Amino acid sequence: MLSSLSFLLLSPVLLSAATSIHPSVNSAKCLTAASNTDGAAVQIQDCVSGGSTSQNWTISGGNLKLFGTKCLDVTGGSTTNGNKLQVWTCASGNTNQLWTVSGNTIQWTSHSSCLDLTDGSVTNGNPIQIWACSGGPNQQWPTTTSTTTPSGLQQSLTTNGISAAYPGDSTYSAAAKAYNLRYTLSPAAVAFPTSAAQVAAAVKAGVAQNMQVVARSGGHSYIANGLGGNNGALVVDLSKMKAISIRAANNTALIETGNRLGDIALALNAAGRAIPHGTCSYVGIGGHSGYGGFGFTSRAWGLTLDVIKSATVVLANGTIATASSTVNTDLFWAIRGASPSFGIVTSVEVQTFPAPASATVFQYGWDNMDITTASNAIASFQTFATTNIPPEFGAELVFGAGSSKGHVFFGLTGAWYGAASSLDATLAPYLKTLPTPSSSTISPGSYINSVAVLAGQPLNTASASEQADTFYTKSLMTPSGSPMSSAAITAFVTYMANQGFTSDTAWFVEVELFGGSNSAINAVPLDSTAFAKRDTLFTFQLYASSNNSPPTPPYPTDGFSFLDGMAASIVSNSPANWNYGAYLNYPDDRLTNAATLYYGSHYARLKSIKTAVDPLNVFRIPIGV
Repeated sequence: MLSSLSFLLLSPVLLSAATSIHPSVNSAKCLTAASNTDGAAVQIQDCVSGGSTSQNWTISGGNLKLFGTKCLDVTGGSTTNGNKLQVWTCASGNTNQLWTVSGNTIQWTSHSSCLDLTDGSVTNGNPIQIWACSGGPNQQWPTTTSTTTPSGLQQSLTTNGISAAYPGDSTYSAAAKAYNLRYTLSPAAVAFPTSAAQVAAAVKAGVAQNMQVVARSGGHSYIANGLGGNNGALVVDLSKMKAISIRAANNTALIETGNRLGDIALALNAAGRAIPHGTCSYVGIGGHSGYGGFGFTSRAWGLTLDVIKSATVVLANGTIATASSTVNTDLFWAIRGASPSFGIVTSVEVQTFPAPASATVFQYGWDNMDITTASNAIASFQTFATTNIPPEFGAELVFGAGSSKGHVFFGLTGAWYGAASSLDATLAPYLKTLPTPSSSTISPGSYINSVAVLAGQPLNTASASEQADTFYTKSLMTPSGSPMSSAAITAFVTYMANQGFTSDTAWFVEVELFGGSNSAINAVPLDSTAFAKRDTLFTFQLYASSNNSPPTPPYPTDGFSFLDGMAASIVSNSPANWNYGAYLNYPDDRLTNAATLYYGSHYARLKSIKTAVDPLNVFRIPIGV
């Protein structure tokens, strides 16, 4: 029980970083608040050497903060060109305070207005305004960040034998690099512990310096959760903790959370075992299992978090706790759905399954499908999913830009974990509703071969590094009890076929079959874990990258509104009380209703447990609890 845990009395958590925002035409000038009172003007002033509280901005969760509690605010919420900006007390969900930073552009979230240097003047006292986004020099705002490492932190890590990268080290740039290059963050240190005891020592060292502490498992977070989402965090990188122990007596495996999915699949397969997990080899199991863990075997075996039997967790006071169905049960519930907010999970014990005797990967493609046919394809798949399809069937629909306006690329990808000869009978009823595909590939073989084919990248992640990306993503989980309406389907496809054709991003959509008949995900009682969206039929992943080759910054400013509009095409054509959700492994830190979409009815209980195990919010991340 949680009551058996003791906790340290901690000081308030502070950040040890400052970000200055400059007009591109003069780096000696800074974005400055006239004072720390509500309504104070935001203006241009000379940058103060060493920083000033009126110029030290924190970019976090869509807010631009300073003085700790004040946010950059659009006065009166007016979209009029020339409306001047102010600072105001930060308030959750206040859309006047939400900003999207992409490259050097700062855009008012969900609007077409950008931070603008009034008249291009850098005269001290010149007020800052919003203006229709143009990408011009008056709307370019480069930032500089000063991150310092408290001397006590470095001394403590060194004393405990923990290697780390600090600002100025030759290894720091690589250690602090985000997978999503839209995020450029500067942690105070990146520590590389080799054991749970060293993780505990690192947490204590960070807490002693009043620091934000975050875990990084694979470093694949779409919103850079593994770097804290803020500058100045202590990152506890688990990449040196990669032990995997398979226990034949009870068919479980003990997996340290520095492991990535491809390496886990290889290790378990060598013993004839497997667990449900996603397709990307480079994703770390820490965040993957902490938030869900969907893959093509999930309809048969559940989510990754569903097979966790126990976990070792380092808490905010440095305690190393075991959490299971019999010990620290509230904590065990919380880490299966919201793990990073509650502690650092250093290992998980999982129930494994016999690796299927065979597996067949199927991939069909239809080039340039028209709106009516593509809409029918979704509607038919929705009907097909509720027929008596076996749990061994996993699939997703895939969409991309068509070769002409008014059309889309449409694909069907998945895996069949039964006898290869039985696939046709299962899939035929759906394929009969579609025109003849432009291409098709059927790949029968071993289970591990199917994992490799679906990954499309090496399973041994040490054999090659993964290319980073510059992107934005949204997700949407549709409730099984209230399928998508015809209007929503048509609006969604129409949007992809038209706006998707003209978008300057490289985009795709995956419609993953979470539920349907015989799904193990849906069969788990809702309140048995913190994962709040059990009653899901489809999970949509909407993904748009920079069109550069390779996909490097800057990210197109209209890439955000493009995906916002795509999601809205579904939601705005659905019932007002439609109980849809969003998937935390495809996170979006620009949402104004994140708690509802991600945590649903479980949020209140999660907050209560958070207060008990991490009362001062040491483990805090964007869209966390």
